[in-house]
Amino acid sequence: MPQVKTQEALLFLLYAVLSGVFLGVVYDAERTLRSLFKSRFSGIVIDVLYFLFAGVFFFLFCLALDFGRLRGFFVFGFITGFLIYRKTVSKFIYKFFKLLVSGKILSVFFLPVKKVIKLSFSFINHKIFSKIYKNVIKKLLKKCKGLLYNKKYNKGKVGKISVGKEENSQAEIERYFS
Repeated sequence: MPQVKTQEALLFLLYAVLSGVFLGVVYDAERTLRSLFKSRFSGIVIDVLYFLFAGVFFFLFCLALDFGRLRGFFVFGFITGFLIYRKTVSKFIYKFFKLLVSGKILSVFFLPVKKVIKLSFSFINHKIFSKIYKNVIKKLLKKCKGLLYNKKYNKGKVGKISVGKEENSQAEIERYFS
């Protein structure tokens, strides 16, 4: 069984502490996700998924650094990193995740992008499409010679078409639009 040198052991301990901090960040993300769901069952499922992830992560960590052997300082490093994270910056990261999920942070980041897109589309709509729409609508309305816009002065009639005559109105409408 190969021995681990002191420098390698300290480096492995540092990696273990950093991995514990990483698992702390993942735990805060898990807490945020759990707070979104109100049912107890979903909280249990999310907790089980987190612990499965943490176990697999720890196993892969041991496998990558020391051929899968479980060392006491790996466990100590993971626990120390997790506790240091939880006691120092966890509350700030958790609040950040809560704001991220609520959409407040995303709205701050995407507000300038949204304004640029809105301004560009309004410019394109105003300069290009409004002229096209005006020309197309004018041509279509010129084809409808019997069309009246004001129903107040022409009750019951649309141009020369009488609304009461249903048998003739469809043919007359098609004739006006063609």
